[in-house]
Amino acid sequence: MDQGITWYTWLEQGREVNASSEVLTALADALQLDTPERQYLFLLADRPPPDLRDSGPETVDGALKRLLESFTLQARTSLAMFRAATVGYAVAEDFHRLIARIMAQSPEFRAWWPRQEVSTGPGLKRIRHPQQGLMAFESSSFAVNDRRDLKLVVYTPLAEHETASKLRTLLG
Repeated sequence: MDQGITWYTWLEQGREVNASSEVLTALADALQLDTPERQYLFLLADRPPPDLRDSGPETVDGALKRLLESFTLQARTSLAMFRAATVGYAVAEDFHRLIARIMAQSPEFRAWWPRQEVSTGPGLKRIRHPQQGLMAFESSSFAVNDRRDLKLVVYTPLAEHETASKLRTLLG
């Protein structure tokens, strides 16, 4: 069996092959791996995954878009939290394209973005659910494994607007 094939087989099996990050990147490029596949390759080789950000167009699925549109009296605070969460991307061309696209589509964003307001939470979130009406949540944000680009946001239902009861009804 060819040594190269053996090496790739061992890598796939999770055996000790001591591949450098450069070799793994070259392999991922040659195989045209997407972001999750690249992350998995580095995981198999017991190497920290490179900082992988898709440079494709930003999209928001329908469910998330409806959720975001349901927030009331919180858009400015959410924008300030977005600014704080994305500070590491401020020099990236993709980030500038995203900001320009949002500026073109949202008069509120055009008015608020230049103010450079920053917030890291926690905060109060109110949403208007189509069946249950207004609900209020307190949000808390936590770093995930000391990674600046990952965070866990927990929304705790508040007594205000009978939010907990409405959630129980929804989860039924």
